[in-house]
Amino acid sequence: MIPMDIQKAVQLIEQGKHVAFILPPSPSFDCLAAAEILAQVLESRGKRVGFVMPAENHPFIRNDIFPTVAAIRPLLKEFVVSLNTENLPVAELRYEKQDSGIDVIFSPKSDPLSEKLISFRSGKPLCQAAVMLGIPHIEDLEQTSYLPPEFFTETPLIAIDTAKNHSRYGEANLIDSDRAALSEIAYLLVSSFSESPLDAKQATLALAGILSATNELRDPAAGANTLLAASELLRLGANRTDAQKYLSTQTTYDLNPLLGRALVRSKKDESGVFWSLLTSEDFEKSGKSAHDITRLMPALEKNHDPAAIIALLWQNPSTQKIQATLAGPREKLETIKESSAGEFQSPYLALSITFSSFREAEVYISRLTSAN
Repeated sequence: MIPMDIQKAVQLIEQGKHVAFILPPSPSFDCLAAAEILAQVLESRGKRVGFVMPAENHPFIRNDIFPTVAAIRPLLKEFVVSLNTENLPVAELRYEKQDSGIDVIFSPKSDPLSEKLISFRSGKPLCQAAVMLGIPHIEDLEQTSYLPPEFFTETPLIAIDTAKNHSRYGEANLIDSDRAALSEIAYLLVSSFSESPLDAKQATLALAGILSATNELRDPAAGANTLLAASELLRLGANRTDAQKYLSTQTTYDLNPLLGRALVRSKKDESGVFWSLLTSEDFEKSGKSAHDITRLMPALEKNHDPAAIIALLWQNPSTQKIQATLAGPREKLETIKESSAGEFQSPYLALSITFSSFREAEVYISRLTSAN
C-alpha cells in the first residue's frame, strides 16, 4: 500500500488563500460529510473555500446538515477589463486608487479612444489548491462545462478517495482502499492541523459519514482502521445517536437521478402491485451501482401505498441479468419468500432467481403475488 501524502496535502493547502472543492455528479452522504468537515476547518484557518458541482444537485443538499456545502459558494474569478487596441494603439496604461474605487487609465497613442473599445469578462478561477473528493479518474471531469480544461493542469490537485482503481492523478494523493469512508480520510487530514481538530458537532458528522459508508459498521469494509477512527471520533465528543438521526432523516439527494429514472418507468397493475424498472444504463448515467438498491427502496415506498407490494426490477450492470427487489408488508413478503428463493435485506426481499428480460421477471413475480 502506497502511503498517503498527508503532509504534502497540508503544504498545498497552507500555501494559498483560495481552496476549491470538486465533488462528483452524485455525491454520497459520506462525500458531503467529508467536504463539510474539511471546508469548516479550512475556513476557520482563514481560507476562502469554493465549491464546484453540477447545479442540478444543489437543491438536494440539506443546509441543516451540510451548511457550508449547501451555501454553494462559487470559486472567485478574476475580472478582466479588455481594450481592443487592434486599430487604436495605447501609449500608456496606469491605474490610480481612489477612496471608493480604482481608475484604470489608458493613454491613446494617436487617435482618441471610446467606450465601444472596452469589454468585460471573467478570468481564471482564483484557486491555489483543489480538493477532489471521491473522483477516481480525472478524465471523468475534464469534459465538464463548469471548469476550463486548463484548470486541472494549472492547479495543484489533492485527491481523496477509497477506490482501489484510483488513478492517483493528484499532486498529493490521499488514497487508501483499506479505509471505508471519505470522512475517515478527511478526519485524518484535519488531525494534522491541530491536536483537537474537530468539535463535537463536526465529529458527529464525521461519524455519520463513516456509518453511512459502512452500513453502520456492519460492512466487512469497516476494518481496524475504520473502527479506530470511529472510536477516536467518539472520544472527541461525537454523538452516535445524533449521527444515526442524520442518516435516518437524510434525503435522497445523491439518489435523485436514479430515483427519477425509476419513477418514470413506474406503473400500477390491476392487482395493485407497483412496478418500477431500472436498466444498466440508468446505473451508469446516474453514477450508481447495485449496492444502492436497498437505499433506493425507501424512496420508492414514499411514493406508493404502504400496504401494497412494490417490485423494483433492475438490470445488474455487472451481469446484465434482471433481478428483483420487493417491498411491502412483512407477512406478504414472507409468503412470497416461501414460494421463491430469496433473502431479506433490511427489510426488503431480494429474489435469488435472475431473469433474461424484464417481461420474464414481471410474469414470474405476478404469479407469485397473485397466488399469495
